[in-house]
Amino acid sequence: MDEEEPFLRALLANPHDRVTRQVYADWLADRNDPRAEFLHLHARLAAAGSGHPERPGLRQRINQLRALLPSWWLDHVG
Repeated sequence: MDEEEPFLRALLANPHDRVTRQVYADWLADRNDPRAEFLHLHARLAAAGSGHPERPGLRQRINQLRALLPSWWLDHVG
């Protein structure tokens, strides 16, 4: 976790920082970490308008991933 600690600290300090979230997600993806998908889907959900047809599918997949990911990590990234 030492390498990712700066990302987590930055997200705790500013949870709505989309740039940090995206860089962190890409960093996780480079390491084949499944948490990357969660962050990428959250970004897509945030970008989709309220009536966007992708929203239900995105929410469903996010909830599936939420059940598989560590709760400590979810507490940090929201």
